[in-house]
Amino acid sequence: MIGDRAPFSLFAGVIALSMMATPALAADPTGTWLRDTGSSQIRIYQCGNGYCGKIVWLREPNDSSGNPRTDIENPDAAHRSSPLIGTQVIINMTPDGDSRWSGQVYKADEGKTYNGNMRMINDNTIALAGCVLGGIICRSGNLSKQQ
Repeated sequence: MIGDRAPFSLFAGVIALSMMATPALAADPTGTWLRDTGSSQIRIYQCGNGYCGKIVWLREPNDSSGNPRTDIENPDAAHRSSPLIGTQVIINMTPDGDSRWSGQVYKADEGKTYNGNMRMINDNTIALAGCVLGGIICRSGNLSKQQ
């Protein structure tokens, strides 16, 4: 009887070892993502050792005069006439654990840059947060993957 189980035990042992030796696939946040408000889409791409993201679509791309919306709240007057589409809003998010990155987030409607973090909830959802007071107070929103 024991001899009959030996091939199965050996096979099960090999499968278990191979599963332990296989590293988990790293989360990949690259792609185009829709903010949970539906107001904009952000394209996340690799930059340096981390990820960056820029606005690629706006639900309301033009101001009340019909001109492309610009980064009017930017603290640098030289950038206030720059189009919002193309503005970098996720800045140098570097790995900070499994499916997590830390860096900065630019909130264009305030013209402010915050310490931030990004976490993949699943293949189709990212939680993006901007924080103040060393991360004690954070405001977050979800991004949904676009095809």
